[in-house]
Amino acid sequence: MDLAPVLGFWAFVLLALIGDGRGLVYLLFASLPFGSFAVVPPAITGGLTFSPATMVSLIFSARVLLTPQSLGVVREAAYDFRRLGLLMLFWCTAVVVTLFAPRLFAGRVEVIEMRATLLVLRSVALQPTTQNITQLCYLTVSVGTTLAFASALSRPGWWKTILQAMLLGGVVTIVTGLMDMAPPLSAVLAPFRTATYALLTDVEVMGVKRLVGLMPEASAYGALCVGFVAPLHFLGPLIQDSWLRERVRPVVVLGLVAMAALSTSSAAFVALAVFTAIAVLEWGWRLLNAQTGRTADLARLGREAWFGLIVGCAGVLALIVNPDIARPGLEMLDQMVFQKTASSSFAERSMWTAVSWHALWQTYGVGVGLGGTRASNAFVAIASNTGVLGATFFYGFVLWHLLRPLPRALGPARSAATGARWALAPGFTVGLLVGTSANFGVMGALYFAILAMAVPALARSAARGRQLTDLRAYRQGGSRDSGGSGTWVAS
Repeated sequence: MDLAPVLGFWAFVLLALIGDGRGLVYLLFASLPFGSFAVVPPAITGGLTFSPATMVSLIFSARVLLTPQSLGVVREAAYDFRRLGLLMLFWCTAVVVTLFAPRLFAGRVEVIEMRATLLVLRSVALQPTTQNITQLCYLTVSVGTTLAFASALSRPGWWKTILQAMLLGGVVTIVTGLMDMAPPLSAVLAPFRTATYALLTDVEVMGVKRLVGLMPEASAYGALCVGFVAPLHFLGPLIQDSWLRERVRPVVVLGLVAMAALSTSSAAFVALAVFTAIAVLEWGWRLLNAQTGRTADLARLGREAWFGLIVGCAGVLALIVNPDIARPGLEMLDQMVFQKTASSSFAERSMWTAVSWHALWQTYGVGVGLGGTRASNAFVAIASNTGVLGATFFYGFVLWHLLRPLPRALGPARSAATGARWALAPGFTVGLLVGTSANFGVMGALYFAILAMAVPALARSAARGRQLTDLRAYRQGGSRDSGGSGTWVAS
């Protein structure tokens, strides 16, 4: 194993630790595309792979949470069921089930091993393995990252850092994809492909190489691209720097869409379709809610409408000039999506999900513990790993934050909460198609933190607005008008 990339990574970590820790946010999002890179030599860890994102998430969480400033914020958020309380109950349930279920039901339940290679169409008896601890650590890191983001969002200036870090992560994702596309440059990526799990980096579909970047396989790379597209589209307009927001961000989003398409992942194709539909719905929603005098909103709606019209006209014109230009893409789409059910991959993943679902009921709804079985559906993965109780806590937490009404207050907090809601859907769709574990990752942690921390800020803002309007009405003898236009402390 070449130690130069590993030493380089840890050098970046040391540099990022300088100051108040904001450099770790940039490093965290920039490390997400390095999914096949082991930052600790597997010979030392006994074959386990510690990816850059996992290690930076752990360091970021420790750096942010182990400060007096964070203790009060984290304690308040973790014990409040309206904020992160249900997520903490989910984590506690996962810990208990993972520690006891693999031993309680050992040899009595059929499961799919988490480290199973592709085209594994057989189940094995449940046994305690190192994957139980590994997956529990991954989930614990994700929960810790959620708490760290929640604390960071309560600090002035960190919201700006998070948005710009997401943009950087999207750029790095595109660059690694372009390097994987070019044979002379793909050799540069080889020293970063040191993970111990199966790497599918040279797969072709219809004579076209599937892009994987520095992820283990094409489906993971496509999911990562869509995972960046959604927040950059829905949360990106809150970037304060106009040049980054209006010039760089659209180019990065288009580049990520192209990279996701070139990954030829069926899940990525479906997620892009879902993203497009949601983006259109969100545009229509903003158009209906545009208020008189909000010239900035109207100008943005107009720019987006013109951009969509130009792209659509360019596509139609290209088809008129050369009707066959879309044939290769349509044939690939037909093979990867509409004929997916005839592939061995579909049969394999369907078997994973069926066995994991059956394992849930073989344990009487208790679950087999994190890492106990591998599914190809996020809902089944969470339910089979953490049981009915764990799935209830997790999806109850998600639905609560998606469906609860937001106070009618303007400002970054409401915009961020609304954007996080829209951005959740494409990633959620990918999870339902290819999700193999209960770990919700960095993006999920960010969305959960935004939804948990923005709503209290909005409530305070609305309360201040009501107090001001009540006072104004009392002094002027006018009518009471509820509202508020406070700002988020993280803006």
